[in-house]
Amino acid sequence: MQASILLIVLCGQMTDPAPSQGTDSNGFKSRGAPAVKIGIDPVQIDGGPDTGKVIRAANTTRSAPTATQDAAQLLSGLLAIPSKSQISGNEKSLLELVRLKQGLAEQRKIVGEYWKLSKAVAHYHRRLRSYDFLAQLTPPASPTEQSALTAEVATAKAEVGRARLNVMRAQMALAEMVDSDADELSLPRDKPLVGRYLTKFDELYASRRAPRRIRNIDRLLPQLYKSVREYAAAIQTANNAAKMNLTAYQAKKGALADVLRYHRQLDRNRQQFLEAVYSYNTNIADYALAVAPTSSTADVVVSMLIKTKKTIRPSAVFRRNRVQHASNEEPLHRSVQREPSGWRKRR
Repeated sequence: MQASILLIVLCGQMTDPAPSQGTDSNGFKSRGAPAVKIGIDPVQIDGGPDTGKVIRAANTTRSAPTATQDAAQLLSGLLAIPSKSQISGNEKSLLELVRLKQGLAEQRKIVGEYWKLSKAVAHYHRRLRSYDFLAQLTPPASPTEQSALTAEVATAKAEVGRARLNVMRAQMALAEMVDSDADELSLPRDKPLVGRYLTKFDELYASRRAPRRIRNIDRLLPQLYKSVREYAAAIQTANNAAKMNLTAYQAKKGALADVLRYHRQLDRNRQQFLEAVYSYNTNIADYALAVAPTSSTADVVVSMLIKTKKTIRPSAVFRRNRVQHASNEEPLHRSVQREPSGWRKRR
């Protein structure tokens, strides 16, 4: 059956904050070009005030706005680097880097390295937050507990150093991938998706059998999305327990061992949350770039993965393996928020 199928990209609008010079509010130290201010305040989980300001929070979903917003806020906190950070680089959007390569295969590699760097930055912040929390604990009176706390702080400090090294390696891998000058290292500006991703699988493959790999990813994505939400909830629960034990310890009514135990649990939940988020986005990239037409521009590719700076509504008409670009699409109403998705069939 040689029916024409009109496919359109669904993508959301995003407004970027104004650029700023020097070191931005997240503690990124610029090298070369002026830094771009993200405008996200760090989210303090361990007992501090919650001042998280979520922008570029990748895609809320109407079906469960609270769960998705919680996940987006947690991710923002883990990607916002404080001024004491020792990592540096020029902030780059995903689109900026994808535009440097031609062909979906090469662009997929760029997306993969970008998310690896973003993940490394988030883990660095997680380690730094853990170290700061332990280093600021009131020293216990017992020599045994003092020794235990000293050991925990020393281990946390070493893990910060290792996490910093992982960031540097990820920066160098990305620079090599885009054939950039080795001295010009990048830091991620865009956040991965934590909202629901719409594959439009049934519509896309209504008249043909999908490759096994695409079918498998379509089955996996809902479970990965569920995992992101569950670990976000687990972080909140562990945080409550950690706060209660910290309060008891500060009032000399609790043991240091309990504080350390619940802190470790909170840190493990953060780690698993990040693993779930980046596994989710890696599979989204595999799916999106597998179903995208080979003639897709970088703007279209990125709009299928995250919310972009401006709404892009290109479409394609498929006829006998040829791609013809259609135009004059009916614009979406500005009040309607869309998740990024795969290709959608217009009836």
